[in-house]
Amino acid sequence: MNLAAFKTTFWWEWAHRFLGRMICFAVLVLCLQFWVGGRIVAPLMPKLALMFVLGAVQGTLDW
Repeated sequence: MNLAAFKTTFWWEWAHRFLGRMICFAVLVLCLQFWVGGRIVAPLMPKLALMFVLGAVQGTLDW
């Protein structure tokens, strides 16, 4: 692999990880906003928290 190919691969990977972080942040902010606003019923919160934790674990393992 030459330097130009590495740079291309590096920027694609960086953009992909950055996009994943922004999606995680948006989901967290919206979930908290809906929870504080009372739009999410209490029995649904553990499921949403589990989904968020699983996504965070996947991102951590990928890191």
